[in-house]
Amino acid sequence: MAVAKKFTASVASLASPIGGWNARDSLAEMNPLDAVQLINFFPTPSDVTLRKGFTKTSTGITGNVQTLMNYANQDGTNTLFAVANGVIYNASTSTATSVFTGLTNSKFQHCMISTDGGNFLIAVNGEDAAMIYDGTRWAKIATTSTAQTISTITRGGTGNLTATLTTAVAHGLVTGNRVTISGATEANYNGSYAITVTGATTFTYTMATAPTANATVVGTYTVIGITGVNSNVFVNVNMCQNRLFFVQKNTMTFWYLPVESIGGAALDFPLGAIARSGGFLQAMGTWTLDAGYGVDDLAAFVTSMGEVIVYKGTNPSDSTAWSEVGVWQLGQPLAVDASLSLAVIYSY
Repeated sequence: MAVAKKFTASVASLASPIGGWNARDSLAEMNPLDAVQLINFFPTPSDVTLRKGFTKTSTGITGNVQTLMNYANQDGTNTLFAVANGVIYNASTSTATSVFTGLTNSKFQHCMISTDGGNFLIAVNGEDAAMIYDGTRWAKIATTSTAQTISTITRGGTGNLTATLTTAVAHGLVTGNRVTISGATEANYNGSYAITVTGATTFTYTMATAPTANATVVGTYTVIGITGVNSNVFVNVNMCQNRLFFVQKNTMTFWYLPVESIGGAALDFPLGAIARSGGFLQAMGTWTLDAGYGVDDLAAFVTSMGEVIVYKGTNPSDSTAWSEVGVWQLGQPLAVDASLSLAVIYSY
């Protein structure tokens, strides 16, 4: 009769993961001094120490913070924004202040872009219209960049500080868009304002100083808008080769704007015929590479199935200035921004 073999155990010493957290290499290739997870621990040259607690830098936020965004101004200052419960807070001070409300989703992807008009922070969440911060205020990007003819601007509300603007035809704007009015008389009607839409041809805004009468000259207005697609379908945003690129939610399509632009006509580029494993386009990243002909920025698109599609060039509309570099098959990304998948490509 066979006798079952007894299990035996041996003792082994494991070195502290002083190499830090490794989210790039596979387990088979990982250095024994690296950690698969490293939560609340910090590596030193000789050991790993426990985090010594935390310090509250900003309070007054209701709910769980799901996004942190930093705005870097041209004067060297920075502003930290936190998004929770559909509210954007300025979290740069000890007590956070609400700066924009009424958002459907608090999970944003974001990036900075600099143009002749200044520095801008662009943020998308796949449900609300794309958001833009210009260094002073947040606003929703409109679905039109064409301003309609103004018929009238009248005053009203408490202290006559509320202006009601009527357009000759439907304006196509939504509450939260920002318009800049110029050339009106009185001058108190002029300025850049967040609007509240009250009808297909009307919207209101709040002036800093009340005019003495209705506008005798109505002037014109401008608006930052993206045309060709409703920006509420954008779930990811990235800048590459001086352009803003947007990933359309649950599709294999990305959209792009003109060079150094925060608005204008968006054009689409489908990748369904390139991706072999199906799924949807999840994120985009910029891969800076020196392949022997000088440093260049490549556009890397990550699918939900782990394919990374890389393009070289500056203009997706021009086949002579946009070409496929290759397609890599990696593991399926765990994060929405797929940054870990791109890190694997970066290591090659």
